[in-house]
Amino acid sequence: MSNLLRIDYMKPTVKSLISCLLILLVGLFSYKYSEIFQWLGLKTYYGKYIGHKAHAFNLKDYHRGRVSLEDFKGKYLLLTFGFTRCAGVCPLNLENFRNIFKEFQDQSSSKLEFAFVSFDDLRDDATSVKEFVQRSGIKNIYGLLSGPDKALDISHHYKNDIQYEVRKIQEDETYQINHNGFVYLINPKGVLTLIYLQKNLNTQRVVEDILLLIEKEEVLDG
Repeated sequence: MSNLLRIDYMKPTVKSLISCLLILLVGLFSYKYSEIFQWLGLKTYYGKYIGHKAHAFNLKDYHRGRVSLEDFKGKYLLLTFGFTRCAGVCPLNLENFRNIFKEFQDQSSSKLEFAFVSFDDLRDDATSVKEFVQRSGIKNIYGLLSGPDKALDISHHYKNDIQYEVRKIQEDETYQINHNGFVYLINPKGVLTLIYLQKNLNTQRVVEDILLLIEKEEVLDG
């Protein structure tokens, strides 16, 4: 009888332990993967890993020359979409680009380039895009607009959620276009490697991502 009582007494304890373990596992997997691995001391990426071919584009820069994805072959490219009258994420992304550029000036600047693509064909032109990107002080940044490909179409291929009304843009020079402002990292082989979805981008972590990718590339090439 005592054995039976002991066994019955232990059953809910085992169930409780299993329940606790399940709750813990769910909690861990719902937490940010990068932070878990960082806590464990393992190398991982701050950005969201994608790993498929980046969508090709053929646009024009503010010198009216054509620029395609192929032109960045052999370099890492940080790419973002926006418009020059943007009062929020676009100037913030350029500020982030500038901070990243400063980090790379003394180490791997030849391996990294930047591009800002304006999808606002109604208000942006070569002059406004040139002025916008040159304010960043980045030497190797491209300001791109619609060319053979429409910039808005290209942005959709990069899963940009852009919402606007043409009438409002035509009526109001300051009209703000809703968009996500993601930053994309394309590797030297034209693979969309990482996407940065964070609103408050930690530029030091982005730099660490790029250096880690360069390190892996050098190991493979070696």
